[in-house]
Amino acid sequence: MKVVIIDVRNQKEPTQKVMSGVPVTALVLLDDKRLGRDIFGIVGTPTTLIVDSLGRAVFKHVGYGEDMNDMLSGEIDALLEKSESL
Repeated sequence: MKVVIIDVRNQKEPTQKVMSGVPVTALVLLDDKRLGRDIFGIVGTPTTLIVDSLGRAVFKHVGYGEDMNDMLSGEIDALLEKSESL
């Protein structure tokens, strides 16, 4: 599994500052062509997508809430279980 962060604001320094405090190893991409908006319909930040191995966004959340970590963990577990059963 890989974590990819797409910054649709295309602002390298603020993104690096935020990511320096996050205990996650992730590839951070700056979206200067706004492909995230076009491909995944990203219109607000933060938008969290869980994308399957075929590149399909299977879960999408706009905004952030206190229960987000538990929700994402459950969705990732469900997707991993599904891929293992194939």
